[in-house]
Amino acid sequence: MFLNLIIKSQPDSWADFVSYFEGLLNPILTIINIVIFIKLTLSIQKASENKSWVEKTESLTFDYIHSFSDFASEIMFVAEEMEQKILSNQQQEQLNAELNKNKSEKKREIFKKHFALRIYAESNLFSTCSSRNNFITKSHHLIKSMNSFLNLLDGESEVNKMDIITEKYRNFENELKEFIELGKKFSDEIYKL
Repeated sequence: MFLNLIIKSQPDSWADFVSYFEGLLNPILTIINIVIFIKLTLSIQKASENKSWVEKTESLTFDYIHSFSDFASEIMFVAEEMEQKILSNQQQEQLNAELNKNKSEKKREIFKKHFALRIYAESNLFSTCSSRNNFITKSHHLIKSMNSFLNLLDGESEVNKMDIITEKYRNFENELKEFIELGKKFSDEIYKL
């Protein structure tokens, strides 16, 4: 009742007070809205970047695995062909030259993919992934295993050398399978981020 009397007795003063209060409150609310909008925008942008990194890492992983697998199969096929066929020295030299050219190109391609994968996998974004270190370590072992396998193919071909090449290839295949499993674990883990 007292408030009604004050409002009825001085309506212009109350209108001025409400206008004054609105004048103070509107800029404060506007600033709060802008801050909230900026925070939401940055949060959405970061989530989008994270998703992009995750997708690129997964894509690089599978591309890396595919390159390794194709390369090893191709080399093994040529090595088996060389063993099964009776070739002249000139034919063997030609096949070796072609194989060495393919090896150099493929190795360069695989090293580029390995480097790109390391850049993505070693990102701070994935630092909480428990499988990351095993994944990166296995990637290094795979490169060493590939080099060991390729070094056997250098030089003259011998009949008993094929047994050693086959054994190294099987070891290489097993390491590739382990890497694929680690790649799946790492991929599952990074998608949960």
